[in-house]
Amino acid sequence: MTIPTAIFWPRDDWLADPDDVAFIFDNIKNLISGKYIYDYNHL
Repeated sequence: MTIPTAIFWPRDDWLADPDDVAFIFDNIKNLISGKYIYDYNHL
């Protein structure tokens, strides 16, 4: 993936497991930003 990418992840979201988020942070080469969103959930 070559486009600059920002990641947003929530606190209690079963679709955004903390281990998965950490893996993404470690493996996206063009990560420009990451933001934790306290009160968001996919469902």
